[in-house]
Amino acid sequence: MPTSEAILDTMPGRFVSTAYVVELTESASVVRFQGTDLVTQWGVNRTGQDIGGHRSSKLQAAILAINRTIVERVCGYISQSSNTTSRGRDIDICIIRLPVAVKAGRRPRVVACVDESYLPGEREEAWKKYRVVGHAWCDIGAGVPDFPPNPITQ
Repeated sequence: MPTSEAILDTMPGRFVSTAYVVELTESASVVRFQGTDLVTQWGVNRTGQDIGGHRSSKLQAAILAINRTIVERVCGYISQSSNTTSRGRDIDICIIRLPVAVKAGRRPRVVACVDESYLPGEREEAWKKYRVVGHAWCDIGAGVPDFPPNPITQ
């Protein structure tokens, strides 16, 4: 399994700009890399912050639990969400998350890529109203958990 650095070094630029990497701590999924398009689209650079820190504690816990399962089970996760932007525009976003190897002494990490064809307009908050339409574990060679992913709700 490659490290997040190896993935970002070999990933085509159009995907790097819509990717992010989180590092798992005891209580958070801390952003260690956020692609430039995501910084623009989200209107904030969340590097060093919990990826869900601006959301409810329930949503933060669900995200962390999913990320922990990804690294512990060595599986992927894909989600399709329906979102209403701050300007009232409805959009769909697909995100895939995968575990990555880490260098000795580092905490577990997950890399994610957002389907850039669904990104909102510049400086438009996509997560005003967030609804997961579908989500599932992805088998990347080690099987998948025998339980569904935690529900992600705002």
